[in-house]
Amino acid sequence: MSKNKFERMTAKQIGSMVGCCQQAVSSVLSGRGNSKVSREKREKILEIARNFNYQPNFSALNLAGRATKAIGIIPENSIFCAEIQLALSTGLRALGYHTVFSPLVTHYEEKMTIDTLLGYGVDGIISLNKKGDFTHEKIKIPTVLVSYKNYDVDIDWADGFYQAAEHLIRHKHKRIAFLTDVWAYNTRLLEKGYRAAMKKAGLPCLDSWKIELLWNRDFEKQLLELLEKEKITAFLCTTDMIACRLMSWLKSHGIRIPEEVAVIGNLGCTFGETMSPSLTSLIYPLHEICRIAAEMIVEKIQNKSCQRIQKPVLVKSSLYAEHSCGCPEKEIKIIWWEGLPLSYERLHQYQRLQPPPDFLHNDPLNPQQEM
Repeated sequence: MSKNKFERMTAKQIGSMVGCCQQAVSSVLSGRGNSKVSREKREKILEIARNFNYQPNFSALNLAGRATKAIGIIPENSIFCAEIQLALSTGLRALGYHTVFSPLVTHYEEKMTIDTLLGYGVDGIISLNKKGDFTHEKIKIPTVLVSYKNYDVDIDWADGFYQAAEHLIRHKHKRIAFLTDVWAYNTRLLEKGYRAAMKKAGLPCLDSWKIELLWNRDFEKQLLELLEKEKITAFLCTTDMIACRLMSWLKSHGIRIPEEVAVIGNLGCTFGETMSPSLTSLIYPLHEICRIAAEMIVEKIQNKSCQRIQKPVLVKSSLYAEHSCGCPEKEIKIIWWEGLPLSYERLHQYQRLQPPPDFLHNDPLNPQQEM
């Protein structure tokens, strides 16, 4: 039987091909087993399903009150949205699940989005939405919250900026400022890590050294005051976009980077490599986050748990040391390739390179750090 690869294969059609009823095929494909189906026919059913990329009918499964093997995803609205969707889809597919994505335009649509996913009959939901009132208690199916106030898994933001501040301190910087966009939900945690590192080193950390940039028309006056009066020699920025804009502003005022002022960003966007000098940044471990979230939601579904996990998971960031912090320039190993990734984390998977000791996870100024 020839079949167009884009045409949907049904359990009834598979049954007619192997000579058994639709119910028997559904039983074999669902893994429930059917003692009346011979081993030979069972293997033939599975082979046809693989060859024709059989997908279950979610609507029918939902009406029958059975598991749909579908996970609803509420993605975050960020530069990494496409990479996150790919990572979650790949991870969940390997675990035997499919994904249904329902993005939010505004956080006010949260309830409508959740109702839509529940209408599809998803077995669980992974939410990466950082705003709104989403809680485990509001949903009666297994749920995993990522990077959220009631998170199951998140990045250890405080530890990341602690690393970044320590790195600048090892570069002999003693007066380090903090730039943020104020709306970032993780700003408080990033600032906590920065202040902890400064305190440990016995260095001053004044409130006036923190500048909130969103809609701030006085930013230039404040930056000049930090540089000229406070003698600031380094900046920690809560996003790479802020860091890149700061670097452009510094160069427009004739300030050399990193000779006079050092800069470190956050999130690990590869566009930082296009800056001159290239931008040092903290890597957002999105693929590790997605792997953990996928395994966590499947475990919750299997255990029929709708509660927040008892021990939420925090994933460590890694410092990607480039030249803007004062580390040596790295050799350019590749200029362009198809499907340029947006994150430093993904970049090394594309390059298929084993990172040398000071290339990715190792801080060249911290020889005691483990590989």
